[in-house]
Amino acid sequence: MSSLLVFSNITGLETSSHFACRIREAGGASWSPSFVWENTAGESIDDATADINNGYFWPLANWTSSWVSFEVADGVAVELEVQKLHGDATIALAIPRPAHRAAASVSGGVAIVTITGPQQVNIDIDGTLEQTNTGMGMMYTERVAERHTFTIFANPMLSDAERPDPTSSDVRVVSPGETPPTDFSETTLYFLPGVHNLSAIPSCCSTRTLADACPCSTDSTQPGYVAPYGLKSYKRYYVPTDAWLEGWFRSYGDGPIWGADPTTGFGVDSMQLFGYGTVSGATMQWKQTSTCSGDSENCSRVLPGPKGPLASGRDGLRRRGADVRRLQHAQSDSVWR
Repeated sequence: MSSLLVFSNITGLETSSHFACRIREAGGASWSPSFVWENTAGESIDDATADINNGYFWPLANWTSSWVSFEVADGVAVELEVQKLHGDATIALAIPRPAHRAAASVSGGVAIVTITGPQQVNIDIDGTLEQTNTGMGMMYTERVAERHTFTIFANPMLSDAERPDPTSSDVRVVSPGETPPTDFSETTLYFLPGVHNLSAIPSCCSTRTLADACPCSTDSTQPGYVAPYGLKSYKRYYVPTDAWLEGWFRSYGDGPIWGADPTTGFGVDSMQLFGYGTVSGATMQWKQTSTCSGDSENCSRVLPGPKGPLASGRDGLRRRGADVRRLQHAQSDSVWR
């Protein structure tokens, strides 16, 4: 079994516009190019007249987070070469955080990072966050420049026994572009590499402007309804590192649990969701809708729509690896990690 597994391409996704990365075992003769994922905080839309706010925090507009994700065996030392693609494209300083998990140096304008075994490490490039006051006061008195971060997800190597065999008769494979089945006889559903849509997303709730826009909603009577993909009891769902799932999901509510209800997703038994892939809400439009009655200072606001994976009333639920990122106030589109 390999001690290092690097992913160089995700069909259907664009690689980061701010960083590039190569990876190898420490001291190895050759580098492997790694795909660099990226997600971006959107521009704030705030229309008091229409009482609509899309939930983005305006000082963070166009900030990005880039990351690499790969598998590595315990005790294996790995080197990463990180190249900056924005600004002057030259790195002068690289600070690992937490510091005890990695060593970083700079040579010829690129950062060389060394880690051992599975780790999760942020590399602060040129003091992007370490040497910048990003507090609320600073943001409102003088807007700070756009910030771009880089994170390393070195995941534990899955064994051959843990990684499903896509050729097995008990594994159902789903290709990009294919509608994932909710009902299937096999034990495991395997999302093949590439971009998948968990459910149809109406065009009005995937727009980023106010015109003709609607919030994505879990209410089937609304124009922005996005039906969740249902995770069923006694089934396994494998999302490998090079698979990207757009949409959202929840438990199907079919477990032998008191109160189980498919209409709410309550109740799931012995379901496993695993792998190091990504579940993203990047294409879904969020809108903040006020519940005020003319009192703009003392009102509650809600962000309607899907809020990530739901598995309430769960028993025997297992989740390993896969990623769910949903930042709401300082909302950066996407992912589950």
